[in-house]
Amino acid sequence: MADNKKKNNPNEKTNNRDDILSKIKNILSIIQTCFTIIALISAAAWFLIQGEASQKTNISYEVTHRKITEKWLWLHLNVVFSNVGKRPLYLERGHARVQKILPLEKNISEKLTKNKHPILPQETTVQWPYLDELHDVKLDMRINSGESDSSEFEFFIPAHIQTVKLYCFFKKSKEERMGCLISIIYDLI
Repeated sequence: MADNKKKNNPNEKTNNRDDILSKIKNILSIIQTCFTIIALISAAAWFLIQGEASQKTNISYEVTHRKITEKWLWLHLNVVFSNVGKRPLYLERGHARVQKILPLEKNISEKLTKNKHPILPQETTVQWPYLDELHDVKLDMRINSGESDSSEFEFFIPAHIQTVKLYCFFKKSKEERMGCLISIIYDLI
């Protein structure tokens, strides 16, 4: 009967130990992967909470005008961009226009006289007539964090104009539809 007893095989102990070590290694690998995923998600959440995904810009402006002849005014617009975020700001293109508010155009005045609304259906603002416009102006501005830069626009408008609306739109590229918009009402008298 003593022969029927199994003898302890040293290779069997080694195989069992290798199996246990392999299982522990697999479990630790899974735990490491989980921690890596949690770290990546936490970093992304922190990044978004800090606002790093979007640029932060303060925009200010200065408007001046001078009567240069009896019939014409020169209008100067200086737009200042201050990058208050942590990422560089890129502005490639700009668009600016001047629209006449006063004196009122005849069609707008007639609508108001008849107690009709001058804003067209599906619109949010009055379609004031254009006096001057600068299309697709190339800016090529890179403004680093904590820095400022400016863009100047000049217009010539008839001297009888009393109030204008200045509209400017700045974007990162020619194709992009999103950007920075400012709209200013300015009295010339």
